[in-house]
Amino acid sequence: MAGRKSYLSAAVLALVAAGAGAPAIMDQFIREKESGDRYELKAYQDGARVWTICDGKTEGVIRSTVMTKEQCDAWRQTEIGKRLVFVHSIINVRMSEAAWAGVGSWCFNVGNKACGASTAVRLINQGSQAAGCRSLLQWRFITRDGRKVDCSTTQPYCSGLWDRRQGEAELCSL
Repeated sequence: MAGRKSYLSAAVLALVAAGAGAPAIMDQFIREKESGDRYELKAYQDGARVWTICDGKTEGVIRSTVMTKEQCDAWRQTEIGKRLVFVHSIINVRMSEAAWAGVGSWCFNVGNKACGASTAVRLINQGSQAAGCRSLLQWRFITRDGRKVDCSTTQPYCSGLWDRRQGEAELCSL
């Protein structure tokens, strides 16, 4: 990354340099971007006011949801596996393990439906991986109180979404 800032941690870059597989890279990246220094075992409302727990679990989560660390870890590993199977089913070109991890993390965050219908996937499948990876940066908005909010600008409730997107785009381009 000579000459420009990396949005990837030393731990993620070390996994990439060591030739780790997409699941390990994605796991490290998601744990850093979703929970950071805190690991939420009780449901909380994210920036878009969606009930969330663990490292981004929203499905079936209500205000009273509580999970153990072991349950969160198992859920995350299952979701990583599901997302990687999905992205391998919709992307028909060769990519590096880091790129699979970047696209997989993005799909983990935006969901399979949005991921599968995206310009990013279309461009990657057309052989324009660089353009597809850059297009992940278009997914920088949340809806809060019925209003579209651009998380690439300083917002108190975006919780690192823009940093995550830049990291996903960077992984995707490796």
